[in-house]
Amino acid sequence: MKQAVFENRLQTVVQRAHPVRGFFGPESITWHINRENVIYLSGMRALLLQIAHPAVAEGVAHHSRFRQDPFGRAIRTFHTVHAIVFGTPDEALRAARRAFAIHARVQGRAFIGMEERAFVATDDDLLLWVYATLVDSAMLAYRLFLPDLPRRTWEQAYDEGKLVGMLFGLSPDAIPATLSDFEQYMHGMLYGATLHVTPAAREIAQALQGGTWWLRLIAPLNRLVAAATLPKHLRDAFGLPWSPQRERAFRLFVATVRRATPFMPPHVRYVPAARRAWKRVQAAERN
Repeated sequence: MKQAVFENRLQTVVQRAHPVRGFFGPESITWHINRENVIYLSGMRALLLQIAHPAVAEGVAHHSRFRQDPFGRAIRTFHTVHAIVFGTPDEALRAARRAFAIHARVQGRAFIGMEERAFVATDDDLLLWVYATLVDSAMLAYRLFLPDLPRRTWEQAYDEGKLVGMLFGLSPDAIPATLSDFEQYMHGMLYGATLHVTPAAREIAQALQGGTWWLRLIAPLNRLVAAATLPKHLRDAFGLPWSPQRERAFRLFVATVRRATPFMPPHVRYVPAARRAWKRVQAAERN
């Protein structure tokens, strides 16, 4: 049933897409924000927020190879986002269907609040939380490392981005209607009774210190950003160290990235998917 509803939704939204520019296009705020590599410096924060939800942690623990490939799920999630944001309609729909099929196989039981319940990863509340952590962390990183955008621009970005949530499988009614509604939802989740760092979540978080050599190289910076930007109770629950010295290191890191970013060449500053999309659009406009 969920699969049929999802397919019907895809057929509806694909009518909004341009055959070359895709669902958004170079004039969109969505392209402007998601092209920046620096927003992925908040990737660890997003991952830790996701697994702070007991059902997400349970799903990752039992339906992924996080011990052998700790960042595999995260990398696939970011690739899906890039395909949806920067890809052609066909690329975006393939990525959306692949992600939905994977989520549909993830199910189990977890204590959420005080109640144990069965879950499937395509449940709206779980999809919304994963989507929300990506949106919130991207906004936070953009504001940290780049000049902030006016409130009305963030509102436009949020409105555009709801399409990404729908392509992830979310019901339109499940997505907070406005940026203000989204901010209230995030506050309620961060400081409410749903999130709880379980032993499974801590094991996954520990595994995130591994991975390939380049992931291990940047992991301390990702963990520093996560420790600085997570609520204190979640930072403590994950055992992330914090001190005045670490706070000074964080502020120095942010200031250094802010100064360096405007001088970065495009192949360093922008994600590969964005650069490929620009070339595709420019080639089509020349022909």
